[in-house]
This record gives sequence, structure tokens and C-alpha cells, in this order.
Amino acid sequence: MKEQRDSFIAFSLAAADLLVETGPDRTIRKVIGAVKALLGVDQAAVLGRPLDDFIGGADAHLVKHLFDNAARAGRIDPSVVALDLGTSAKVHVLMGMTYLPGLKRFFAALTVLPAALVPALPARDRTTGLMSLDQFNDRVSADIEGGKNSVDLQLFHLDGLPGQLSRLAKPRADAVLAEIGGVLRAMATDGGLAAQIDHDKFGIVARQSDARQLLDLLQTQVQSAFHAQGVDRATVAASAQKVSLGLDGLDAQGAAKALAYALKTFAATGDSGAADLKQCLEKAVRSTSSQLERARRTIEDGKFELHYQPVVDLPTRDVHHYEALLRLPDGSNPFDTVTFSEDIGLSCDLDLAVLTRAIAAVRDNPSQTLAINLSGLSLQSGAFCGRLTALLDSHRDIASNLVFELTESAAVVEFEGVAAMIERLRKRSHHVCLDDFGAGSAAYNYLRRFDVDYVKIDGAFVAGAERDMRERSLLKSLVVLCAELKTEVIAEMIEREPTAAFVRSVGIGYAQGYLFGRPEAQLPKPVINARRMGSRDTWS
Repeated sequence: MKEQRDSFIAFSLAAADLLVETGPDRTIRKVIGAVKALLGVDQAAVLGRPLDDFIGGADAHLVKHLFDNAARAGRIDPSVVALDLGTSAKVHVLMGMTYLPGLKRFFAALTVLPAALVPALPARDRTTGLMSLDQFNDRVSADIEGGKNSVDLQLFHLDGLPGQLSRLAKPRADAVLAEIGGVLRAMATDGGLAAQIDHDKFGIVARQSDARQLLDLLQTQVQSAFHAQGVDRATVAASAQKVSLGLDGLDAQGAAKALAYALKTFAATGDSGAADLKQCLEKAVRSTSSQLERARRTIEDGKFELHYQPVVDLPTRDVHHYEALLRLPDGSNPFDTVTFSEDIGLSCDLDLAVLTRAIAAVRDNPSQTLAINLSGLSLQSGAFCGRLTALLDSHRDIASNLVFELTESAAVVEFEGVAAMIERLRKRSHHVCLDDFGAGSAAYNYLRRFDVDYVKIDGAFVAGAERDMRERSLLKSLVVLCAELKTEVIAEMIEREPTAAFVRSVGIGYAQGYLFGRPEAQLPKPVINARRMGSRDTWS
């Protein structure tokens, strides 16, 4: 009997690095294998401790719900979990589990994830453990292309969640979100294909199953999470819908477009618009055709306005310059229009139309300086750069009144060409600014490759730095770096005096936000003694 038991253990360890037996409360009863290497302590120090003690961050909530799943199903497939050894380094393992109800024991097998696979793991929110919408979209699209289409996209709307969270102190609200993230990841396939799509909307990829069962489970867990934070009956109503991820004759590209449409529509309206990818793609095509026609008319007929928001010198509060912001007559989101124009090849036309309107505004107000956004996609087009240069040639006398902000809505891949165009603009007396620094992953790469006059810090980065020491350190280091590069820094979305004081305290000299002025339909007349961005003697 002992020989047979030892054989079973040997077979198990051939497939796993650590075997752990726990009771219903997840307290470790037995452990065999690479204990010291994986858990950081000797075997004697492990027994009697909760397994949760060795799980890092948001993954502790995931593991709690994986145990619940194992208790219901008897067995669960492996999920990626990060072990916390009390150091900055984490060990990622695949954790599979079996539950024997007669013994009321859980048996977990932990296998170290090969180091080569760790860089491919998705970045996850530190509180919830959920993926970003973009990463979720990319990963699910890749799985569909790879033939993993026997699954469903489950979309959940937790109506009332933001309001309930706002009534809790941040640590308690984060605890609720961590529980929601844990249960969603445990529901999902392939180690947690789960994402937060909007403040109250979430998505997972799950095996084709009873959507009602998943919804009931989520509703129960949401109420339980709030109850644990002192809220007896949270007014959060959960609803769900399912989109089949079967290809049904679609190619991978069509499926990816259909998935993106479903997620975007659900984020905006709470309704994916269809029950499967084929229907999503048909709706996406109709929607795109209609949107394309509207975008063309907007550009060709000049059916847009520019509003002007001040950027101020923080020490004096003098207006330094204005940013020209696109506004559409139907009230639609300008950012959506810009990104859509990039997707369908109209960004060059839109950028030139906006610049032409901005030039007219400067002609009417020759003492003012305007910052105009240019898409990174446009600057990678030789034809656009030629048209831009020809337009600016006709207005050399106001060159210092026109500043260009390089946006990050479309990624730059032709770095040499864009860098050369930026240099030509600066030689013509135009200043150049990197917009939305911190909003995307390419920001530092842009700063390394492009010689610019200004960096505009994204508002979310500023807000994060105001409340978080780690992000504050990153912001301070960026300000020091920019000073060494002789690049000025502008902080966005400053709405409160304490925030203005904070950004000034870390060395930022310029700011933009409602605190200093909302966007106005008319470009204000200059204030006497106000500084202008075009005054080169200020920026030597």
C-alpha cells in the first residue's frame, strides 16, 4: 500500500512542482515537493497556514473563488496564479485542483510556469486583477484566430455599481472591486480571460454554459462583497448577455472586427447588439458605412467647430497659449471621430481641415498662439507632410503662433520619418508638443526618439500621482528628465486648487484644465502682458 501511494506521489510530482492538501478553510494540511523554492519557507513553517498567505495581490481573491469552483465541480483546470514570496519577484504557477467531498479536502497541484512564457502574460489591474479592454480584445481575437471558438463571450452590466462604490471609503471600495475581479477571473477560461470594459461593465470568455447560472453566481458574490464591507443590501442590478465566438464562416479578420464592435457597443450602450460574431460583423459593417459617410461630410463641408481652452503659466496664471479642440455639431465624441478617421484613412484630411480653421482663427487674433493636434498616423504619410508643408508655406508670418501636438491615438512606427518632420517644423519656428504623455505605452519611446519643446502629462497620470507615492515618484522623475532635455512640462485636467499646487510642487510649470478656463467657442482677445508660446526669447 505504501509503495502504491509513493508511486502515485511520484507520478504527480512528475507533472507538478508542488502538491498541497488543504481543508475547507484553505489551511494547508500536507505539502510535498519544492516547498522552499516556491513558498519561500521550510515545510514545517507551511503547515497550518492558509494557502492565501502565499498568494500575491489580486490573485488571492482569484484563488478563493477557484476553491469555490472546485467544491462545486469536483475538479478545475489549471489557472495562472502569482505566488508572493515577500520579495519584489513573483513566481507564476499553474494551479489545478481537485476536491474530494467525502474527505472534505482540496488537492492542488502547482507547476512553475516556464520563464519564457511569463513575458506574454497580460498586464492586470493591481486591484481587480482584470485585463484592460484593449488587451482583452487582442487576446480573445488571437484565440479565435487560433481556433479556440467553442466558447462564449459573456458580458455583464452591474447597474448601480459606481454609485454604491462612491459611498465607501477607497480601501473598502477596492476590496469590493477585488472580489468582483476574483469571481470573474475564476468564471473565465484560460487562466482568467476577464476584463473591466467600463465602470460598471465587465466581460469574460467562458465555456459554452448556462449564462443564467453565471449571472446568478456573480449577483450573489457582488452582494456578498458589499456585505463584507458593511453594506447589507447593495442596490446593484446585474444583467448579462452572451455572444457566441464561433466563426460561422467568418475569417479571422472579420471575427476580430466583429468582436471589437461588440465590446465597443456594449461599453457605450450596455448592449452588444447581436448574439454571435456574424451578426456583430453585419451590424459593424452597416454602422461603419454610415459613420464613414458622416465623417466625410463633416470634413468636406467643414461641419465642425473649434473651441479654445487656455494653457496657463502656473506661477503667474497668465494665459500662455490656447489649445484648439474639435467640436462636432451633433455632440458626438471628438475622440471617437478622430480615431475612426484614423481607422478609415481620413485622418490626414481631418488634420488639415482643423489646421486651416485654426489658421483663420489666428489671422483674426494675430496676438494669440494656438496648439493644434496632429495624428501620429498623419505624420507618417509623405503625402500629408507635403500638403502640410505647402499650407504652412503660405503662412510663414504666423509660424510662431502655430504649435503642433503629436497625439497618441494612433501608434507611430515610422520613427525616422516623423522625427525628421518634427525637426522641419521646429526649424520653421513652430513648437512641438507630445500630447497625453502617460496615457499609452509609447510615450517614453516617443520622448527618446523625438526632439520636442513640450510634454503634456495626461490627466489620469496627474491624478494618480497626486494620490499614489509610486506614481508621484514616476512623475517627479519625468519632470527632472524633461528639465535635462530642456523640454517644458504641461499638466492636463487640473480642476482643483490642491491639484494645481501639487503639480507646481513637483516642478511642472504649465497647466490646463477647468480650474483655469473651460473651452470657449470664441478665441479670447489677448490679455496685456500675458506670455505667448511663440515668444522664442522665453524658451532659449
